[in-house]
Amino acid sequence: MVIAFVIHGPISSSSCRSMDDGISVAFLPFLQGKKESAVGAQKHSLFPSLLESSSLPLSLSLSLRRWKSDDEFSRHDHDEGIINALSFWVIQWIAVALCSIIHEAFVVLTRRISSMGGACSRKRNQQDDEDVAHGGVSGRCTKSPSSKWLWTSFSRSFSDVQHDRGKCPSLMDLCVQKIIEDIGKYRTFSKLPRDITQLIFNELVFSRRLDEVSLEAFRDCALQDLHLGEYPGVDDKWLDVISSQGSSLLSVDLSGSEVSNDGVTLLKDCANLQSLNFNCCKKISDPGVQHLSGLSNLTTLSFRRNDEITRKGLSAFAGLINLAKLDLERCPKINGGLNNLEGLTKLESLNIRWCNSLTDDDMRPLSGLINLKSLQVSCSKITDSGVRHLKGLHKLSILNLEGCQDVTAACLDSLAALSGLLYLNLNRCHLTDEGCDKFSRLGNLKVLNLGFNEITDACLVHLRGLTNLESLNLDSCRIDDGGLVNLAGV
Repeated sequence: MVIAFVIHGPISSSSCRSMDDGISVAFLPFLQGKKESAVGAQKHSLFPSLLESSSLPLSLSLSLRRWKSDDEFSRHDHDEGIINALSFWVIQWIAVALCSIIHEAFVVLTRRISSMGGACSRKRNQQDDEDVAHGGVSGRCTKSPSSKWLWTSFSRSFSDVQHDRGKCPSLMDLCVQKIIEDIGKYRTFSKLPRDITQLIFNELVFSRRLDEVSLEAFRDCALQDLHLGEYPGVDDKWLDVISSQGSSLLSVDLSGSEVSNDGVTLLKDCANLQSLNFNCCKKISDPGVQHLSGLSNLTTLSFRRNDEITRKGLSAFAGLINLAKLDLERCPKINGGLNNLEGLTKLESLNIRWCNSLTDDDMRPLSGLINLKSLQVSCSKITDSGVRHLKGLHKLSILNLEGCQDVTAACLDSLAALSGLLYLNLNRCHLTDEGCDKFSRLGNLKVLNLGFNEITDACLVHLRGLTNLESLNLDSCRIDDGGLVNLAGV
């Protein structure tokens, strides 16, 4: 058995000595080119080429084989050999202790790196426990001092790091860049930690290198966020891999894609989905929307610019009890379907701009949305009667009625009850000076848009008390210099 390690440091030439106990210690000192200090090493012909070196590290070798020198050692040499032997055993004990400490540290470091990325092997629909350990479901890696060298810029895109010309990229950045360059060589990333796989996916999307073939490598990777908005080539075939993320999937953006009702069907098993974006997906209609009825964890849903969705499709929304943000802008056929929103008491933001078929009857179901903070109803057919249904929404801070030409200053009777309003847009409504005195009751307003209305200087008198006002739009109104005097204190 041979035990060998390297010590960087000087040692005396007399260290090459024999001991009478049968266990010999051979020191190979390569110092200052003195061959005579390595007689023991020459005897065994160990590393003969290194003996010519004058500044190499010292190799210390313990051999259980007995070695006797050609010369007899003096008593002094014998004592010095014993001292050297004891010194060696002390060094050996320290080395063993250090090895043990290093081993334990390596185990701890390995566990930390593994926990930052999640389980190295995950099956479809398996919810990872590290979400709780990391304090949320964002999937972002938590840095620790022991791995700072590895994750220096993990929280941001490698594409962003490339712009920091004066900074050295982290090891993770370099690895991800190389993987992206050679993406065709990889069949699966399912054995990688999720955070690393997510970073690779995001970079492929950003660099426009992701296609149907490379997407297959992300099957069953338990990814959380798949943002493919306006990405070319996305269709129903992509949904097979996207849905394979199972219960880990939290957010999907497929805006502008060719996804149809058949593709949407595949998402119904992703029970933990919180955000879905299908803006400008013209192939999705009522049957596709109805497949989402079981996704009760959804908090954000968007179907902007869809001419196919009708009130029948909106029936699926009744079960989305956790919905906080709903965007149906430019969905012209949803009139009569907003009654399905009555039970969505957690709804905070509703965008139904340019849904030009909406009438006063469609406003009635909104009266029960007591947590609503933002309501966009631009360019619809509602009148002052429809606005009355909103007077109980005391948490409303943003109201946009732009282009509702049947709305007059009479609506201010209802709006005056909304003391929390911060933003009010009445641009292109049918306002006149009559009833403008109600503006004085909206003392918290910061933004007021009255552009393209029939108001005159007389209306401005009632704006004097709006001391919190930061923006006022009077574009194309009948206002002259004299009227602006009323705004001097605002």
